[in-house]
Amino acid sequence: MRISVSNLAWGAASHASALTLLSSHGVEGVEVAPTRIADWKALSPERLRAYRSEIEGAGLRVSSLQAIFFGRAEAKLLSDETAFRLMSEAHA
Repeated sequence: MRISVSNLAWGAASHASALTLLSSHGVEGVEVAPTRIADWKALSPERLRAYRSEIEGAGLRVSSLQAIFFGRAEAKLLSDETAFRLMSEAHA
């Protein structure tokens, strides 16, 4: 069985120690909520690569993304065409 833990489970100040702890307990993956790394405007490809590198450096992998539309109330899958378009383009 593969075990993953969400990065919502710890605060930014505990990030490095959380990764070490997870790895030492047989956890294989981290479910990443992007806004836990930084707010949407501060997320850059470089910052995301660095975060992934930190996870992989601890012997873990990014197993999934979650909360990818958190704070984006206007982006909706099951709504009108405009809301769907906003969802589709939100992170392009």
